[in-house]
Amino acid sequence: MKFLISLLSIIILLGCSGESTSQDRIAEQSPQKEVVKKESEMLGIFGKDEQVKYVISSPLNGVLVRDGKALANAKIIRRLSWSGNDVGVIDEYLTDDEGYFDIPMHEESLSLGKLTEFVGSITLYIETIDDDNFFYHSSKRSPEIYSDTEAHLEDLVCDMAQEEELVDISRVGIFSRCKWKGMP
Repeated sequence: MKFLISLLSIIILLGCSGESTSQDRIAEQSPQKEVVKKESEMLGIFGKDEQVKYVISSPLNGVLVRDGKALANAKIIRRLSWSGNDVGVIDEYLTDDEGYFDIPMHEESLSLGKLTEFVGSITLYIETIDDDNFFYHSSKRSPEIYSDTEAHLEDLVCDMAQEEELVDISRVGIFSRCKWKGMP
């Protein structure tokens, strides 16, 4: 399951990244690169935008359980990726003695091309010896906090014994084993 979600995220990011244009690549290889680059920037179509803060991952906090029993001191791994960074970032967090986790927001300053759509993804899973360790995945297409969830997810409970399900929320949906207050 984790492999399928990772593969899907990579395909989306590859299709939308377009960090450098073919005109930029030609300009870098050409002896007249300064002239071509200036023309490109003057057109405003292929030039880079200024640095903008993008919230790659909105903050998440809740409880991690299996069959209603807290998963104390479980290692949660957060994998982030976004347009122009297919390698991504991996962070690790621990649940406390009651299974509570608090995963902070992750921001990046990005300078995307004018024709590049921002796509970011977050995947959460726990470190286990089996492959059944995924519990949350969402994607973002805009830089604002909570653009993937529409609001802070209150009373989040992620039960590893539950089947994953797609929750129709925002433009892309959330695929998870989690439930929360006001869940559609």
